[in-house]
Amino acid sequence: PAALGPQAGMLGAALLGWQIAGHPDIGTTWTPDVPNTAPVP
Repeated sequence: PAALGPQAGMLGAALLGWQIAGHPDIGTTWTPDVPNTAPVP
């Protein structure tokens, strides 16, 4: 996780938080940005 950088962790936590809060708009918008910032093995 540290290798990905703090931003990757922040984006991941924020993304999950927004989805739980019920904001699919933000989740859909950030989805394409997440893999580019923090690729999943």
